[in-house]
Amino acid sequence: MKIDTAIILAGGKSSRMGFDKQLIKIKDQLIVDYLASQLKAHFSQIVVVTKTQDLYVDKGYTLTQDIYENAGPLAGIHAGLLETKGQAAYVMACDMPYINDAYITYIKKVFQKEKPAGLVAEIDGLVEPMAGIYSKNLLGAIEENLKNKDLKIKKLIEDQDFIKIKKEKLLSLDKDLKLFQNYNYKADLEKLKDLKRG
Repeated sequence: MKIDTAIILAGGKSSRMGFDKQLIKIKDQLIVDYLASQLKAHFSQIVVVTKTQDLYVDKGYTLTQDIYENAGPLAGIHAGLLETKGQAAYVMACDMPYINDAYITYIKKVFQKEKPAGLVAEIDGLVEPMAGIYSKNLLGAIEENLKNKDLKIKKLIEDQDFIKIKKEKLLSLDKDLKLFQNYNYKADLEKLKDLKRG
């Protein structure tokens, strides 16, 4: 099962940040452009799910937006998978600025070998739905959940055949687990200084 697509979810309301997270800049690039530049080492198709597509015109991305409005990240995954050229995609949020090459390489190999419906991380018993892989085979179940207003991604993961990568393995790939850090408040942006300098 080929995984050659990355989906960046950039459709959140950013209410806690106070401004659109898509406007955060790293190394003089919009955060989505920064992420895409890193992801291109692993994926030939970058799908950006956003209502503000004018930010990304002529950048080579596949642009789309939620079909089910006001339905959260699950609707974003749904919209992104509909545009995915292969059979599965790596899914992440635009407020997760750290890309880990070793992690992506590892989970792609596991997914291709085991062929589950999806693959996510599990840290101290808590599932991390982002920075995971979702198969297009999930589209039917996702649409059913969206229609039923059952919007929790964790419910989808519980109900379907997902591999969960445990903390011990995650730490061997990313000792600080930075790839699962996200940024919701203006104060969090101070933590991005290492990326902006790098």
